[in-house]
Formats: sequence, C-alpha cells, structure tokens
Amino acid sequence: GTCVGLEQCTCLRDFYGQHCDVYNPCVLSPCEQECVVGTNNYTCLCKKGHILAANGISCIRCAHSNKPSWHVALCNVADDDTFCSGTVISDQWVVTSAGCVCKSGAGIDTQTISIRLGKNRTCAHTDSDEMQLSAEEIYCYPGYSPGKLTIDIAVIKLQHPIPINTIKQSQPLCIDNVKKGKNLFFSGHDVEIFGWGAVGETVKRDDILQSNGHVVVDMTLQCREVFQRENVQYQGDGGIMCTIANTTSSCIGNYG
Repeated sequence: GTCVGLEQCTCLRDFYGQHCDVYNPCVLSPCEQECVVGTNNYTCLCKKGHILAANGISCIRCAHSNKPSWHVALCNVADDDTFCSGTVISDQWVVTSAGCVCKSGAGIDTQTISIRLGKNRTCAHTDSDEMQLSAEEIYCYPGYSPGKLTIDIAVIKLQHPIPINTIKQSQPLCIDNVKKGKNLFFSGHDVEIFGWGAVGETVKRDDILQSNGHVVVDMTLQCREVFQRENVQYQGDGGIMCTIANTTSSCIGNYG
C-alpha cells in the first residue's frame, strides 16, 4: 500500500489491515452467496440446493420438485418435429440422450435444432411462456455408438446463458453430488419420468407433456430378465437403469 501518515496506510485493492498485509479479495467480491480465497483471486460458491451460474457470480436455486420447470423440448428446425426431450441442469447446459443428438460419435449440426424451455405442448404448438434457445456445442459421451443402450448420454452447451431472472423462475434440476463409483439411483428409488411419449398402443405421441407418475428403479436381476426376454443384450451391471410400475412405463415416442 501507500504510507499516508504515522502507522497509516492506504491499501491496494483486496489488501487490508493496518499494514496492508492481509489479502482477502472476498471482502469486495461480487459473489452472491459464498466466496473462497485463492492464491491470486477468489472463487464464488453456492449453498446446497443452488448451482453457480455461468457468470461465476450468481447462484441459482435448483429444483428437487416434480414440477418439470427444467424440462425442454428439442425441436427440428426444418419441420418443428419434437424429436426428443432434455433437462436443464444449469443456465448454460442441457443434458439429453446421445441417441437424440449424436451421430458417428459426434454431435449433429447445432443449426438444425431448436431448444425450447417452458413447453407444455409439442414444438408444433406455441406456448405463452416458452423461450427459444440456441445450441453452441454438443458433447457426446466418449465411445457412444447408435443403438448402444449404455452411455447413451450427451450434454448441450447453450449459445447464451438463460437470463438470470428467467432461470431463477424455471429452476434447473438439482444434480446431487455423488462420489465416484457410487450410484445416484438404486433399486427401490422412487422417480418420475416426463415427456411426450406414447400414451397407448395407437397414440404414438401426445401433444401435451405427460408424466407417468412415480415409478420404482430396478437394478436387479428382474431388469436383466426383461432385457433377455425382449432379446436385447443387457450391457453390464449398473449400465442400464430400469423402472417398473403396474400400469405405466417410460414408453417409446420421446427420448431424452
């Protein structure tokens, strides 16, 4: 700092104390919730139940509820076909099925898809609260190939972050932190599935967003037996998550 009198100093930014010998950039940091001092800078963190926004400063409350505010439709620009669904997990990232957006190990042309938040009906219909988002990049899980049932996952980076006021209302889905090697879902876990899937033998896709209610995860031999009965190869323990229910299921018609 600068000496301005006897035992009086004017400190440089981020330095404090009588002799400007205390470094603490968090004092004037713009972090919304928590700040951690680094070697030459600071890092913003968020409390449990929140995620850090793309600006590295703001915190967004994430949703644990079954209200599908985080649900997006993946629409074909050419014909407005609702070819898949996706889940908002932050203000700049959407997770979906690799089978939706990946070919030959690489993401499809981002110019061919439109991502729409706040959809209650399929892409061919306009909802009053919907927001159209553009994709910047698609990242496919390494090693994924079409038709493979495991590692069928991809993430889409949005061209621009969803506006803070909008994302705080829509709330991305909370992705719980889990230790490496520990399953987030386990047998007996209660889950809910959303989408525009088939609602009957003759109705291939419903125009209104559907939920199959609560179903139970099954990672046991019962799951393996179902795959074998349908002549589908069960590819590794834990690689596929099954759900079981008496009257409903995650049926065909809408992946992601």
